[in-house]
Amino acid sequence: MLFIARFEDRPAAQHLRVANQAAHDGYVEAHKTHILVSGPLRRDDLGNPVGGLWYINADNRTAAERLCHEAPFWTAGPWDKVTLMCQQAPTHAYANMRIACL
Repeated sequence: MLFIARFEDRPAAQHLRVANQAAHDGYVEAHKTHILVSGPLRRDDLGNPVGGLWYINADNRTAAERLCHEAPFWTAGPWDKVTLMCQQAPTHAYANMRIACL
């Protein structure tokens, strides 16, 4: 199953991000067969992260939640909240087809 995980940082948690960045990067690399896409979300032009986004391949929701909650940014404290959304794979041949009407 495919999931999108949208993480939100705690207020004033930049120092926790900096302190745990190497551990977080190692975790993502170690789980790259499940964390297909990852990166920070930025709100302002200063480039400070305010959260993160992962595209996850997991057997079920419980496995996706475990992956999120064992991440160093979760256990060390920069991330305060995660929203997990299931993304259904197409079930028929025409699911991803777009048609333009003229």
